[in-house]
Amino acid sequence: EGVLQISAGGSVTCAAMVDGTARCWGSSTQTGFIGTHVVARPDVVGTGTTPLSGVTRVTSGSFHSCALLADGSARCWGNNNNGELGNGATSGLFQKPVAVVGLGPSAPVAQLSAGRDFTCASLVDGTARCWGAGGSGQLGTGSLVASSSPATVLSIP
Repeated sequence: EGVLQISAGGSVTCAAMVDGTARCWGSSTQTGFIGTHVVARPDVVGTGTTPLSGVTRVTSGSFHSCALLADGSARCWGNNNNGELGNGATSGLFQKPVAVVGLGPSAPVAQLSAGRDFTCASLVDGTARCWGAGGSGQLGTGSLVASSSPATVLSIP
């Protein structure tokens, strides 16, 4: 009840709720909860005792999840071995949401989509940015190199 939008990926399902929170269930490494257990029922994603708020959309990849916030920024959590969280790092497991660098009020996101080890965002200005694994060219930057922060997708000729 109260689900605005839902996304399933890998071993997790997340829902953006009408109240502006996100709820996830499945593998704890992807749900935003500390531990290595399975979360078998929806629980609120957040940091400490504070729920992530202003969530309008969620997306889940194979090993990470992200939320689009009402202010146009994005937060991601889960596995970050390829920079798929967009926080400028290329290692670690972040079980609490971290900010995606360079996106927000000055570069607002319209939509997010997570893949296996990467994430892409379409911005309000009509451009696209992707981050994470790039070995198959999935970032659209003209390179096969990973990016730990949002990189601009090349325009189509």
